[in-house]
Amino acid sequence: MSSYGYFTVQQIERQREFERLRRVQLHCDTLANTIDTNIQNLVSEPGFATFLEDLNAVKKQINSAKSLQKAEPDAALEQLQRSAENVQEFAISIQSKVQKWSFERENAYKNLSNLLDTLTSIPLESSTYQTQMEDLINRVRQANDTAINSSDIHKLILDVEEKAQHIAALDEKESVRKMTVNFIINMLSARGFKINPPKIKDDVVHLHAKMPSGKEVLLQILNNAEIHFDFRNYEGTTCKDELDTILKKLETEGELETCVEQFVWHNPDKIKKGSKDFPYGQTQQRYMK
Repeated sequence: MSSYGYFTVQQIERQREFERLRRVQLHCDTLANTIDTNIQNLVSEPGFATFLEDLNAVKKQINSAKSLQKAEPDAALEQLQRSAENVQEFAISIQSKVQKWSFERENAYKNLSNLLDTLTSIPLESSTYQTQMEDLINRVRQANDTAINSSDIHKLILDVEEKAQHIAALDEKESVRKMTVNFIINMLSARGFKINPPKIKDDVVHLHAKMPSGKEVLLQILNNAEIHFDFRNYEGTTCKDELDTILKKLETEGELETCVEQFVWHNPDKIKKGSKDFPYGQTQQRYMK
C-alpha cells in the first residue's frame, strides 16, 4: 500500500525569533563595516575637517552600538542605521557644495546613498538571492553616478526597497528549507533509509530515500513551507505510521510546526471509504498533528 499528499512546516515562534535576532546581529556586523569604510572614504575628501567633531561623535555612537549588539541587537541596529545616515549626510554635503546641487537634489542623493548602505549590509545566505540583491545594488549605484531627476530617484528607491524586502524574505525561507532538508536527511538515515543526494529542479528540492525492504519515501520540499510526500511499497496502513513518525520528529526534535493538508491512498480500488482497515478512506485533508 502507498500514499501521497503534502504537509506544511514552519518554525515555532521561539525559533523564528531566534533566527530573526541572528540575522539582526549579522546586519549589525556588516553595517558597522560599511560605516567604517564610508568614514575612511570621507577622510580623503578635501572638506572633511568641517565634520571632524561630528565624526568623532559618530564613532562613539558606533562603539556604543557594538557594546549593545549581543544583548539588544535591535537597539544596536537602530543606532548603527542612524550613524550610517549621519556619515552619508556629511559626505553628500561636501559633494553638494562642490557640485552646487539644489537642496532637492542633495536630499535625493542622500537617500540613494542610505539605500546603498542598507542593501549592502542585508545578510543573505543563498547565492541565488545574493546575486539578485547585487543586481539591485548595481541599479542604485548606476543611478548614484548618473544625473537623473529627483522624481525618478524617488521612484527608483521605492521600487528597490520593495524588491529588497522580498529578496530578504525569500532568503529567510530558504534558510528554513535548508535546515528542514538537513534534518529530514539525518532523520531518515537514522531510520535505516539509503538517501540519494538531494536534487534541485525548478527551485524544488527532491529527496529519494529507500529501505533494503523496498519501502520508498519521495519528498519534494518547496520554498513556501510545503513538503509533498509519496510513500511507496508499504504494507497496509504503515505508510501513515511512517508519516506520523516523520511529523512527530519534525515537531519534537526539529522544533517545527506541521500540518498535513492532504493525504491520499495510492490504491483507491482496494479501499472502501470509512472501512475498518483504512479509517481515513481515500483522502484526508488537514489531518492535524
